[in-house]
Amino acid sequence: PLSVLLAMDPGWFIITLTLMLQCVAVVLLVMPMPSNSVRTVVLKLVRTIWALQPVKYFCFLVAAVDGWYFFFTIHVMSQQGTLFSPVSTARTETEMINLFRNERNAIITGGNLFLFLVLYRLIEIQEMLRKARVDAKNVEKVQSIVGESKKGK
Repeated sequence: PLSVLLAMDPGWFIITLTLMLQCVAVVLLVMPMPSNSVRTVVLKLVRTIWALQPVKYFCFLVAAVDGWYFFFTIHVMSQQGTLFSPVSTARTETEMINLFRNERNAIITGGNLFLFLVLYRLIEIQEMLRKARVDAKNVEKVQSIVGESKKGK
């Protein structure tokens, strides 16, 4: 419902939205490509978007906010005595709800930070793969030209 969305903390809304966008970008970069030309188009799109300074600043800002939220969530969980405690204690329903909410928030923020790092590295790896395939095709062309010139002699 709209009332729940409007009552939501804007930081969590932005973190959740960026998590969804990062998931889409990672799936787009990881999925098999039918040809190197399709890979080139996808990489150009991602590189063009990533090359925009406001996009970079926004991503790093969200990562910093996400890191703060992650630290805060882990801190609250450690204060509740649930982070590294092997002993299970009896809790009220309210404490359990707070615990589950904090665990959920830790998973969201940790996953978002992890996906940010994966996406950043994946863009670089995909670009290296595209360049390697272009180089391999150029080598094949040179080898075929050399092979044809040897046959002609």
